[in-house]
Amino acid sequence: MRKDLEKVKSFLEARKAGIQEQKKSATLTDEQKMKLDEAMSGVQDAINSLDAAEEEATNEQLVAIFTKAIEAFGTSNEMAVQAIKTEVEAKLSKVMAKIEKGGSAPQKFKAKLSIKELKKNGSKIDFVPFSAGVDVSDYTPEAEIENVEIFHPLIGVTQGFDVSATSKTSIKVRTFEKGSGATAVVLNHGVKPELEYTGAQSVVNVSTYAGVVEGIADEDLEDNPELENELQQEALYELAAGENATAFTLLDGVAQAYGNTNFGTVDYADNKTGLIASIDQIRQALGKRQSDICVAMNSSEWAKLKDLRNANGTPIDVQSAIGDVIQITDNSIAADTFYVWAKKFAKIKVYKAAKADWYKGVNVTTANGAVTAVYSEWRTDESSLRVRQREVLYVTDSTTVMKSTFATVIEALTAEQA
Repeated sequence: MRKDLEKVKSFLEARKAGIQEQKKSATLTDEQKMKLDEAMSGVQDAINSLDAAEEEATNEQLVAIFTKAIEAFGTSNEMAVQAIKTEVEAKLSKVMAKIEKGGSAPQKFKAKLSIKELKKNGSKIDFVPFSAGVDVSDYTPEAEIENVEIFHPLIGVTQGFDVSATSKTSIKVRTFEKGSGATAVVLNHGVKPELEYTGAQSVVNVSTYAGVVEGIADEDLEDNPELENELQQEALYELAAGENATAFTLLDGVAQAYGNTNFGTVDYADNKTGLIASIDQIRQALGKRQSDICVAMNSSEWAKLKDLRNANGTPIDVQSAIGDVIQITDNSIAADTFYVWAKKFAKIKVYKAAKADWYKGVNVTTANGAVTAVYSEWRTDESSLRVRQREVLYVTDSTTVMKSTFATVIEALTAEQA
């Protein structure tokens, strides 16, 4: 008999021995034993068929024999599962009987703490668990689930956003605006003034930010241990850059122009004065609400502001204007332009935190816009890196965001009063 037949026969004989072991279980019913006998008979028929097979038996004949044996194995496995189930049910019944028997009796909980035992290791005291009449060592008390913050690289103006997590794919932003009425002192039995508010709602949806670095040679990753981490950091930086670009689009869309009429006009206006008046405009929009205030401009504008001088060349201290604000440098902001906003009302809610995934994909070769070849990256020994994050950016109060240029603000501050 050829080697292929010998291998199949050895496998079937091993399975036959396994079925015989299953029959020894004391928990088997007569019906289960009968089905195991049928299964074993099927396996024996397959063995007999192999013994009778000629040297030149075709693969189709061997497959037919083996398929028949597999059907028998299925029956034996089913019986094994039923046997285990029967055994577990029997043990469970015994446990329940014990519980019901002692259910009406008072339960005792014993605990002891021995200082002598605690001091066995000298001056070091090792606390040991109490011994108890009821074992509760595997119990865990109910508790609030604390979500640990994950490192979130923020660059540019996103540093001035309030970052938190969300389990929802959309956020409803609801606001109320007072229509009429005001609270007042009311005499006994007096009629209270009516307050009327109008509510407004908008919905912002989670967006996906992602990018892929393709065609990274596996050999390069093997030869340069730090390359994988460097690539991930660069890709995550690009993810943060895309997020920052979205933040600019958001701020540009809601930002108010300079219009601080309460500040009035002055004849000594300079960049410091313009920034003070702009920050004051946001403070007035906040009213009695409290929030950090962010100011963003490019590095050159910050440098000129901090080196501001009067007509005599004497340095002007600007710390009194910017000492209590969050100073953000973003060199993608155009010269002379600056943003001022209240951080509390600029939100980033992360639905799925930034993640870097290494994976094997496909390598597509194109020529003149047509696909000429498609290879698995396994064949080309390459990997791809994907960075991905899902989040939503929004502003809940547009009056707390302002965008302008120093020239525009200074012109408004020095305009003749009407």
